[in-house]
Amino acid sequence: MLEIFKGFILFLFVDGTPIEYTPKDSLSDCLKTKREIARNIGNNNRYSCGEGEIRMEEHNGKLQPVELLEKK
Repeated sequence: MLEIFKGFILFLFVDGTPIEYTPKDSLSDCLKTKREIARNIGNNNRYSCGEGEIRMEEHNGKLQPVELLEKK
């Protein structure tokens, strides 16, 4: 099953390229997760919150992001 998620996304950038993107319910949820990562892991990588679209696929009963379609 394919689905398109439109909304806030937590991005992980390496060398200026988003390599990981996680859908979030709201901007506040995204910023909260970003703060928790910085506090627990450190700031070795660049995380950013933004709006965009992600193609999601179902794997083992859960929707997983597979492709970034648009970043605003």
